[in-house]
Formats: sequence, C-alpha cells, structure tokens
Amino acid sequence: MHFALSLLLVGVLASTVTAQDPPFSIDLNFETNFNIYPEDDVVCVPGESCPVSFILTDAFGNIVYLTDDAIPEDAGSYSIKICKLVEGIATLCKKGKRRSSGLFTRNISPGRDTDEGWAEHGGRVGQWVAVLETDTGLIQSDPVNTSLEVGKAAGEEHTFVGLFL
Repeated sequence: MHFALSLLLVGVLASTVTAQDPPFSIDLNFETNFNIYPEDDVVCVPGESCPVSFILTDAFGNIVYLTDDAIPEDAGSYSIKICKLVEGIATLCKKGKRRSSGLFTRNISPGRDTDEGWAEHGGRVGQWVAVLETDTGLIQSDPVNTSLEVGKAAGEEHTFVGLFL
C-alpha cells in the first residue's frame, strides 16, 4: 500500500522534475519525506509585485511544515526553487523564500512584463512550479497559473490576459 500511495503522489505531483541545468528528467523510484503543493492561482496587477506561493508538507500531504522546527530531524535536507514553466521546462528559477505564514513565495516584480530577457517567456503570465530538491531526489509541484489584469474601470468586471487551466 505504501508503494502504491508513493507512486500515486509522485505521479500526480511530479510529472517533471528539474536539476540545475537542462535537460530535465524524473526518477519515480525514490522515497522522500517531503512534498510541495501550490497555493491559489494569481492575478498580477500592473505596477505591483506578483506573489507565487507553495507550501511544504510531509510526503503524504498530511502535515504542513510552517517552520523548519516542525520538520522531523530524520527527514533530511531540502531546498526549494520557484520556476516558470516554458513549454513544459522549468526555467527562470530562483530560490523560494519562506514567509512568516510558512509559505515559500517568489515575488515577481512588475518590470518582468517588459524585461527583454523575460519577454520571450511571456513575462509574469503563465505557469509557475516549485522544484523541491531532497536528499533522495527532485519533485516538481503542480503549477500555479498567473494572469495579468489589463484594465478595470469603476464598477466594471476585470479583464484578464493569460492562461487559466
């Protein structure tokens, strides 16, 4: 039963994994003490930072680790990077920072919408994933979808550009 649950969790939550440099691959035959889950999808507002967040849990998602003190000593080490998915490949990765809420967050600045290096990847709009590296392997989370609010007049509905799946 443990193997079936592990395989299910890894299969659902880690369709792809990444290392420091492409190409990326996945190894479904490892055990881990951690998992990573996305928070809600985000509507980025022009001129404001756009927070993309993930939560660290035990392998089965039963225990949320809001601080490193909550992690059992025998769980091993971990690191988390938050990356943009471009054609299924994790790119533009940067270390996620733990907020006081316990979430690992990357604040994407509004300048990324016009930055030449990011323009070819769609700026802030798209899918973002957390890549969790443990002593035993890599796990990629399900994505957080971001869209960009392009205009809102008083009393009107929002207009969005981007992809929500």
